[in-house]
Amino acid sequence: MSGIRKLSGPQASLGLRGQWAVRVAAMIVAIAGLFAGLNGEARQRARLEQIGRPRVEVTAEGRLQITLQFQVLDAEGRPVRQLPATHGAIYEDGQKVREFEAQKLVGQEREVMLVLDTSGSMVGTPERPLDRLDKAKEAAQQFLQQLDPRTPCGLVLFHHEPYRTLPLQVQDRGALQSVILHAQGAGGTAYFDAAMEVMQQFSSSGDKARALVMLTDGRDVNSRTTLSQVIAEAQTRRVNIYTIGLGKPGANLYVRSLLILDRSGSMKDGNKIQYLRQAASRYVELLPADHADCSLLPFDHIFDDPTNPSSDKHGLQEQIRELQPRGGNHLYDATLAGLRWLARPSLATASGERQRLRECRRVIILLTDGINEGGQVQKEQEFFAQLAKLHAQAQIPIFVIGLGDPRRREIDERVLRQIAQITGGRYYGVSDPKHLQAVFEQLSIDIHDEGIDEAALRELAEKTGGRYFHAAEAGQLAQEFSRALQQIETTFTVTYLSPRRRQDGTPSRIEIRLGELQAQASYRTHGVITPAADMRVFFVLLALLAALAAAPMLWRRRA
Repeated sequence: MSGIRKLSGPQASLGLRGQWAVRVAAMIVAIAGLFAGLNGEARQRARLEQIGRPRVEVTAEGRLQITLQFQVLDAEGRPVRQLPATHGAIYEDGQKVREFEAQKLVGQEREVMLVLDTSGSMVGTPERPLDRLDKAKEAAQQFLQQLDPRTPCGLVLFHHEPYRTLPLQVQDRGALQSVILHAQGAGGTAYFDAAMEVMQQFSSSGDKARALVMLTDGRDVNSRTTLSQVIAEAQTRRVNIYTIGLGKPGANLYVRSLLILDRSGSMKDGNKIQYLRQAASRYVELLPADHADCSLLPFDHIFDDPTNPSSDKHGLQEQIRELQPRGGNHLYDATLAGLRWLARPSLATASGERQRLRECRRVIILLTDGINEGGQVQKEQEFFAQLAKLHAQAQIPIFVIGLGDPRRREIDERVLRQIAQITGGRYYGVSDPKHLQAVFEQLSIDIHDEGIDEAALRELAEKTGGRYFHAAEAGQLAQEFSRALQQIETTFTVTYLSPRRRQDGTPSRIEIRLGELQAQASYRTHGVITPAADMRVFFVLLALLAALAAAPMLWRRRA
């Protein structure tokens, strides 16, 4: 015990403090080591991600040119704009085919085209007072401000057709912002046509990244171009399409409409019949080619059954042009007859692709410039009772257009509003026939454009190497535009020539290496089926060919 020295008083206190200091220091070191380990683990979780499928093209010399796109994601899964200062390499089937400097990819040249929806559905209504177009303008202008000033940028505005194009430019962002600021909302939706218009604006230089950023709040109902055509063109021109859908997804129902049109003698006053022809023809012109049809029921004091549902726009417009004013106005009878006809179960479905039946959304547009003047149903209350009974069975809304001045008793606006209210439709009062076309255009939007086609927007983005973004409310647009810009500026492109010489259908494995990060991809060329491609497929096809060759001999023996 004599070798042990006991401390007391201040010395003992100092010794205890020293022990605690050592313990605290050890804890700090341990915690620091833990955080260092976590940071090291986080760095290890950073990854390289291949975007889309490799693009395979054949050069003029017959070589396969492969284009790859990738992102580097941090530990939180967020794409990073700055790549590590290291060399990268591409391997195909284990063979190194390309080396690249990561820092040079960061400075890669880009071209960006903005495509903005200015259709009528982007404008505020009594039912939706928030003006989507205003928020879209703010978001688009913010996008231009955030975009690298060295990046060429252009603009296409569209409604039922692309109507304003500003080509790619670097110097004058103010011109783009001015056009966006003064855009007016009207018309339908044709973003496939707008996207094809954009394709012509990009340069043909093969080493630039090209991005198309498109906003829409509806389904494409007016384009002549198809989804598959846009995708094929974008793939050919190496354009990544980033789509932003605003609002709720639509039900994607087939729309069947019936136009009940007043052709009574009073329609010749003030050339009203001519304005009606133009407006109704415009409605037919805006019919979506793939999911809508229309029937006509012209009436005066006599009328026939409605025409059969048709999507033949030329034929429908010919019938509309033949409308001539005559006779009186049996408004009640015509309305009930039209609703009764459209309510038939046989008209509740339509034949779709591969003859599959599609559920129909059925609607009626009723236009009149007068007051009921007789017919089988003449009493107002009897008419309303029959109307309510029919609507309860079929749930078909009637959108009513009153053409005339109710103060002069040209129309009975109270009755017309009641028709719309009973059937769940809407009433439009038009005192000047020159405004008819605008009303029919708005009706086309309200009836056919019920929400975004998310499937089409997603496919358009994913098959072109872009990405789909969704903004449920207009207030989220700035955020989604910012996310799209981040995707554009963090997507890097590398192109190389494949060492393979044959297009025999066999898959090739690709590996991208960037420092310690790696990503895999593969591609398959389209060519003849050989044993190397797939032994089972090869022998199945060989057996089928042998059977076809032997068939004539077997047939002759049986004969």
